[in-house]
Amino acid sequence: MGQKLARPDEYKKAAILLAVSCGAMSRVHACKTYMLSDDEFSLWELAFNDEGIVGLRDRRLSARRRTRQSPSQAVGVKA
Repeated sequence: MGQKLARPDEYKKAAILLAVSCGAMSRVHACKTYMLSDDEFSLWELAFNDEGIVGLRDRRLSARRRTRQSPSQAVGVKA
């Protein structure tokens, strides 16, 4: 059976973000290596900028995903 890859913890996420921000790793390479979507990486950046390492905890990112609205949801089309 295939082995499930563990998600990086908040310290590893911070190290990845710092490596990308200082140019040691490209954003594309980081996303490919850690199997992240561009949106997920952007959530990491927002969380880290807002709250530091504490913001990168999985439970906080899950809350951000729930509150983040897509543009079509934000407009609220009325019939």
